[in-house]
Amino acid sequence: RIVVNSSGYVGIGTDSPDYQLDIENSSHAVVRIHAGVNSSASLRLKNDAQDWDLNTQTNDTFAIYNQTTGTQPFSILPNGKVGIGVTGPSATLQVESVGGNGAGGDTDYQVLAKNSTTTQSHQSTLGAIHPGDGYANLNLGSNASGLKFWHISKRTSSSSHRIEMYYNSGSFVSLYTFETNGTFTAAGDIVAYSDKRL
Repeated sequence: RIVVNSSGYVGIGTDSPDYQLDIENSSHAVVRIHAGVNSSASLRLKNDAQDWDLNTQTNDTFAIYNQTTGTQPFSILPNGKVGIGVTGPSATLQVESVGGNGAGGDTDYQVLAKNSTTTQSHQSTLGAIHPGDGYANLNLGSNASGLKFWHISKRTSSSSHRIEMYYNSGSFVSLYTFETNGTFTAAGDIVAYSDKRL
């Protein structure tokens, strides 16, 4: 049943709507926007300066689309892969950005723990946690003239959970190892510089 009150508010499932469109149900409530074959379905949110679309696209991707700038900052593919700053993610979570070089502390991606106090008990942590006894890895690299990257790997229990650092410019080369007992091993020479005199 649909009710339109004296203020022009429309109620579905309620006789006293509090908003321009008010939908109520005693149990679960669902609003469906059903598009045709190979068509998109969108809910547009607009104010005086900005248009945002929540969109199921013609390629079946769910997206948050910025109609004002014509950009798509967030995408979920039908296979569940999530992209931030990329419309066709190839990983479970892929984040891309064109940003600074880190000078002055600026970063493209941040993990923040915000609190009214700045004590050490309020920490920010970025983790790669394997649910079993597998590897947990972090790659840091660039692809300007062929993929080159550092690979930091927490190994399995069979390798005593040590940390290994590899460099890859076409193949993996193990350069540094950190054991859980504090032992450090390097594949090459260790060079230290200091302007301090004993």
